[in-house]
Amino acid sequence: MPRTPPASESLADSPRAALVILHGLAEHAARYRALADELAARDISTLAFDQRGHGMTAGPRTHVDAFDDLVEDALHVCAAFAARHPALPLFVWGHSMGGIVALRMAARDNAKLSGLIVSSSSLEVFKRGLDPLHSFFRFASRVAPWVRIRLRIDVAHLSSDAAVQRAYANDPLIPTTASLRLVVEFAKACDLARSDARRFAYRRWSSMAKRMQLHQHAARKFSSMPLVRQTRR
Repeated sequence: MPRTPPASESLADSPRAALVILHGLAEHAARYRALADELAARDISTLAFDQRGHGMTAGPRTHVDAFDDLVEDALHVCAAFAARHPALPLFVWGHSMGGIVALRMAARDNAKLSGLIVSSSSLEVFKRGLDPLHSFFRFASRVAPWVRIRLRIDVAHLSSDAAVQRAYANDPLIPTTASLRLVVEFAKACDLARSDARRFAYRRWSSMAKRMQLHQHAARKFSSMPLVRQTRR
């Protein structure tokens, strides 16, 4: 059943669009607050929420029974946000694992989105090292789903800003492990997202940044991010 998770909003005075942010694995919505406030100042009303097993949500950390639980939560949040802003086009931005959640939800017929922004989408992350989709790990995730896997996230790869790196490393809401079930479910979702790729038309983030009139620093920072939107085929 979809949950109504902890969320924060940055609402524009005269909004041109609505945006829902889906954070990545082992992080939380509050890390996007400064960006959400910047977007609101640029006339984009923004909502960011803690995904299941992350941030201030109840329950075990970085664990899901099924990846579709994350997708259903995101659809629920987006539908509620859109209902409160019916005149605005609705976009979703998913980062890392959030990008896979975004791609999976956009493939649903009931996802009424004007566009989808995906950064560091993790589509290829499980192509390196041990394969979580090996039959051994699939079986183990069913009989021992709570086994913890160390994530080994290098803060140097998250940002070139030393202050951001320190904040991430010292954030008590950021776990260093995830459950085996979540890792396997995440890998399965990546496979499904790749198979859905033909349903989308692609642009580059630079065009979206221009349309949103982001300041030059943000446009440069995100110039390599792909923007995807669902096509009706």
